[in-house]
Amino acid sequence: MTTPGRTFGTVLHRVLADLLKAGGTEWSPEQRLRWLALHPLVRACIVGPEVKTRNQLAIALSVYRYHFVLSERWHLVDVDVRTAHAELDLVWCRDDGVIMADEIKSGAMTGSGMRRLEEQLARQLIDGPKVYGGPFCGVRAVLLQAPGDSRFFAIDGSIGSANTMDSGVEAT
Repeated sequence: MTTPGRTFGTVLHRVLADLLKAGGTEWSPEQRLRWLALHPLVRACIVGPEVKTRNQLAIALSVYRYHFVLSERWHLVDVDVRTAHAELDLVWCRDDGVIMADEIKSGAMTGSGMRRLEEQLARQLIDGPKVYGGPFCGVRAVLLQAPGDSRFFAIDGSIGSANTMDSGVEAT
């Protein structure tokens, strides 16, 4: 159970960002679990023996680590950025200045959920360049329960794999 005002997604974004900044993608699963158990946000948001939520976070972090961690050319620059009409979960900048965002979904995506995601992505693709300018190239829809269905949605309307971000991503 998370505390009021903190959704699982918000906690996941912040904890994931902290893990990435700490170099935790190189740690063993046991080290990541120990780190997660001691993380202040996790400790503040998980009440009592709420192991289920901690386990859900651990699984989500592991899936992201395995399928979506970017090369060392990409650097995390922002977390939970509110724009005029949307929110960008994680914002990345590549060494050459290209910027993109992750929209992370931890739940199963059903028909209505997919429609909401498509609407959300459309708003993000409009607002991203307003916040980050011309270098903003698009949004990765990161589906943690179906990593193979995840996609990169570019500003120019093209759609590609969310797992191959170092090939073919250019600023517009």
